[in-house]
Amino acid sequence: GALWLRRPMQHRLHHLAEQARAPMQVSIAPTLEAVGISLAFVPWGPALLAYLGWRLSVSPDATQFVRSVAHGMLGAAAIWLTLEVPRQLVRRDGPAAAHFTWPEAAAAELRREIGWITAVAVPLLFLIQMFEARGQEAWRESIGRIALIALLVVVTGFTHRMLRADGPVRAIVREAQHVRIEPWIWRLVHAAAVAVPVVLALSAARGYYWTALRLGSSYHLTLVFAFLLFTALHLALRWVLLARRRLAFDQWRAEHEAQLAKPSAAEAESGERRAPPEPELDLGEVDVQTSRLLYTSAAVALLIGLWVLWADLVPALGVLNDVKLWNTTETQTVQITAADGAQQAHTEQRVVPITLGSLLVALLLLFMTFVLVRNLPGLLEISLFRRWETGPGERYAIASIAKYAITVLGGVLAFNAVGIGWSNVQWLVAAVGLGLGFGLQEIFANFVSGLILLFERPIRVGDTVTVGGVSGTVSKIRIRATVITAFDRKKLIVPNKELMTSQLVNWSLADTVQRVDIPLTVAHGSDVDVALRTLLEVAQAHEHALADPKPRALFLGFGATTLNLELRVYSPDVEHMLLIRNDLNLAIEHAFRDAGINFAPPAAASAAPAPTPAAARDRGR
Repeated sequence: GALWLRRPMQHRLHHLAEQARAPMQVSIAPTLEAVGISLAFVPWGPALLAYLGWRLSVSPDATQFVRSVAHGMLGAAAIWLTLEVPRQLVRRDGPAAAHFTWPEAAAAELRREIGWITAVAVPLLFLIQMFEARGQEAWRESIGRIALIALLVVVTGFTHRMLRADGPVRAIVREAQHVRIEPWIWRLVHAAAVAVPVVLALSAARGYYWTALRLGSSYHLTLVFAFLLFTALHLALRWVLLARRRLAFDQWRAEHEAQLAKPSAAEAESGERRAPPEPELDLGEVDVQTSRLLYTSAAVALLIGLWVLWADLVPALGVLNDVKLWNTTETQTVQITAADGAQQAHTEQRVVPITLGSLLVALLLLFMTFVLVRNLPGLLEISLFRRWETGPGERYAIASIAKYAITVLGGVLAFNAVGIGWSNVQWLVAAVGLGLGFGLQEIFANFVSGLILLFERPIRVGDTVTVGGVSGTVSKIRIRATVITAFDRKKLIVPNKELMTSQLVNWSLADTVQRVDIPLTVAHGSDVDVALRTLLEVAQAHEHALADPKPRALFLGFGATTLNLELRVYSPDVEHMLLIRNDLNLAIEHAFRDAGINFAPPAAASAAPAPTPAAARDRGR
């Protein structure tokens, strides 16, 4: 089956590689399929060796020697499997070269190097595991020791070839990651990586065979784990790149359609309404946030992995759990069986020591919570928002609520790590909450009002509102206050409680259409029918005035020396109100002059109406 499937899988990998290299590719599916196919190449050889070892081990007639051979096969198959995974990932047209943009020459060299060390390491590991299972000290300390020293010498040469100045590892990091690492750091890493197998080989030769074997196994798993983590990071970066490319294409398409779809008289006649353009997405900020989150997560995962792999073998790492900082009590319920067989629940207090390791875990949780909250908008933007096609206000509300939830969850987990659970602080929290509720009730009112604004959404980010006689656009909705950018570019900080309890005008909440009223007065003796007909003709000729609702020209009444008229037209959104008012005023003045209709001053001054967004924007300009 392996021989039959190999060629079709290679052809499929080549086809997926061509798709991945296409500049218009925005789907992660080809990359995931390539990873799956590459991993499908892995188990054929190791699985065959493991199957043979298993069959020998379960044979009822197997002797001690046969069982030792079976144990050697199983151990060699496990090591072969860990080496075959990176070798297949860097294969020709595989994920590394075609999808992660690793240099093809470096990936090919890495595949060759892993291939020859596999050919040497698997037989040596077979010998080591076979004599370990045989249990005879003479064989283990002679042939087993020689095989281990030979393996470590091979690993030393392999490590040097990988990390040399013109080696594949430096080329991959330099070209694929665009990360500049100082030469002295490379020299330090190179020296440390080469020194590890050399020191283990010398230790084995000096008599510390068992220790060198265990440390060498952990060192091998560390290298494999680092490679897989590096590959997973590139897979995540590939997904971010494709998502960012898709956002860029969508943004370009929207801008292109906006340039082509210019408002025309035909649209005005048909009454078609166009939604206001969505605020432009900052792709650079999204890219920075997602990359920062991925790199930080990879670094934390590397530290956790190193701790898990080495904590049992290096006693110095276990000292963190031996340093006790304080003790805390934990309540637990246990079931006690009475003499008559009945089960009774019993609550008891248990003393739990809080160590330095617990404190470091809590600090790590707080750090990851901070990083996640700081970079969450970019991650949500490329993963969910564009797929759901949500508006800017909805995106801001969801991101804000997610930030609050992650902050609370991270804080709870961090406090639980150091023994400060809810049962320990509930009375303190109740007392402090009662005191703050009386002393800082305005702050609490603003906080609750902010949550209501985010859930109920009477205003959204990007809405045009009028608060306290000031009009502007909602920029941010924070815990305590909302930031409104006035049309003269000033920032207005409005407490959330005021937005919930006082009168607020939202010009774009449910409908973006706004009415523009143009009052005017003409002298007694003017032909009112001609004036009204002229006003309607002027309104219907304007390209931005909507045909539905229809414009209306009204004769409102008689003044002492005037006839009071008013033209009412509808703007598609707030942005066009000022333009429509200006154009109609000019057109009415010219049309009345041509028709011989004379304007008259108002008969009496009236109270000024509440400022509209267009008027406020006019004053700002």
